[in-house]
Amino acid sequence: MPQDTNAALVIVDTTSGDTLLVERDGHLTLPGGRVRHGETPLDTVLREVEAQTGLRAGALSIGLPAEYALPRHVTIDAAATTVIYAAVRGGKGAVVAEPGEGVARVTWFNGADDTDTAAGVAGVLSTVREATGR
Repeated sequence: MPQDTNAALVIVDTTSGDTLLVERDGHLTLPGGRVRHGETPLDTVLREVEAQTGLRAGALSIGLPAEYALPRHVTIDAAATTVIYAAVRGGKGAVVAEPGEGVARVTWFNGADDTDTAAGVAGVLSTVREATGR
């Protein structure tokens, strides 16, 4: 992996279509972070999602990674981002996601809350769905 690479996890409640976002530095973003040396993008997202939201891998059905250039307001700045799709097992009511490391809040986003974020998240979801067949 290049040194300036991020990995983000698109966590979706397949019943409602809501996407889990975290607020960092005043912006809603996908949970994730920098890929550390020797780490895969999957390792990164599992580590970061647990640190940022408290969700563990057992609560998620993980899909295949897809490369995507995310808009700056949807993820932290980096040269490249690997996005991995995950569905919440049992729906969002079956898990408790709480703010963790560097996160002001965790929210389920339905696309009607914020136009800029909605457009960015919709683009990410569309691309990830095409790449993974979900």
